[in-house]
Amino acid sequence: MPVGTLSYIPLLLAAVIQYNVKSEVSNSGLRSKYDGYGEEWIFMPDGNGKPQVAVLKGVDDNEARGVFDSFPITYILYTRDGPEKGENLYTNDTEALKNSNFSPSRKTKLITHGWKSSAFTSSIVNMKSAYLSHDDYNVILVDWEPLAASTFYLGPMKNTDRVGKDAGKFIDFLVTETGLKTQDVHFLGHSLGAHVAGNAGAATFSGKLGRVTGLDPALPGIHIFTTEEGRLDASDAEFVDIIHSCGGVLGFLQPLGQVDFYPNGGTAVQPGCCCIPEVMVMDVPIFTSLRVLTRRRD
Repeated sequence: MPVGTLSYIPLLLAAVIQYNVKSEVSNSGLRSKYDGYGEEWIFMPDGNGKPQVAVLKGVDDNEARGVFDSFPITYILYTRDGPEKGENLYTNDTEALKNSNFSPSRKTKLITHGWKSSAFTSSIVNMKSAYLSHDDYNVILVDWEPLAASTFYLGPMKNTDRVGKDAGKFIDFLVTETGLKTQDVHFLGHSLGAHVAGNAGAATFSGKLGRVTGLDPALPGIHIFTTEEGRLDASDAEFVDIIHSCGGVLGFLQPLGQVDFYPNGGTAVQPGCCCIPEVMVMDVPIFTSLRVLTRRRD
């Protein structure tokens, strides 16, 4: 790549995102209702499903200066021994792991969030609680809120690679220190978090993860500027399943896993999906209820 080419990538990426957003919302009426909609910004749901403005042009000055490099990615462990009080774990912090309730004899669930969200949003916490009510798991919430918080969408999108690789190292750390089997690990992620989960699976050197689940894997920018090695795909675990609920706009419509589910067709025409600020829905609550009720594959 020629010297200086990298400086143009944010501009090129922004242009591609704008083109795709404009093409998807041109008939929605939102472009006529909101100045600059689809070109400079778009409504996207935060971790609680509430509409927030995502800026499609430029990058956050703090991210450009590398300020966010100082924020650690936190792994918060919950078990039936402590279902409400989490224990913070960090990669290579052997002492914290030793003093925690983590047990390699349990199956392990890692759950992570997407843009403008955190491990403490209601949808993520509800998934944690649902799993612990179902069985005795190690449930680890992966919190990368400082890296997902920017209103400038390009930054969090690019950070999915960094967070995924860090999570892969964390899983390797658990394997080395406790004897955890990678086939007993199930990583779930919503939106941008789905690609974090996939990247973590690809970055784990101890063995292939047992399962990765993508909940409406984020589409904007990902489909143009990342290959299968940079996003969630069917090779990231022994079993990869996807739920599509806003396909073609905020989420991928094309199959990404070994098994792909399309509630109501999986597209943005279903009620509440995508860009209407008055009503937004997410597939995380859908997955939470279905997963516990069906009691299918761990």
